[in-house]
Amino acid sequence: MFIFILIVALSFGVGAILGAPFVPTHRQSVKLALDLADLKPGQHLLDLGAGSGTLVVAAARRGLDATGIEINPFLWLIASIRLWPYRKQARVLLGDYWHTTWPETDCIYLFLIGRYMERFSMELKKRIDRPVTVISYTFEVPGLKPVKDQGGLFVYRFKP
Repeated sequence: MFIFILIVALSFGVGAILGAPFVPTHRQSVKLALDLADLKPGQHLLDLGAGSGTLVVAAARRGLDATGIEINPFLWLIASIRLWPYRKQARVLLGDYWHTTWPETDCIYLFLIGRYMERFSMELKKRIDRPVTVISYTFEVPGLKPVKDQGGLFVYRFKP
């Protein structure tokens, strides 16, 4: 039993160290984020740190293609099970989003802690070669000017 508890604690700890601790996003924030993304069915949303898949599932329900990236294997498993009905249009990858290839996307959603926002800004500029919408929950992205700030969500129109 101790080993199991240790494995679970380490799984959640790694996510907290590399990006952000798992904190479920409120349903109203998920709805608002998708409304602000203003994506049409068939467009793609990328969720960095997908957790239990709440945003990816909500995106799929709206007819969006969606990919989540999650480092915690327990949360990845929960998200994968939740996404099973939408498996043709949505998926969650098990991995560290700093070292995982990001798919071509129309919108990136993230909920990182402040100390990683500068790194995200640099990664965005290195990895993205076309205009995308970026939605950050709680923390601003350095070097970008939000076009909207609503309900704790910062919305950016990134143009390389």
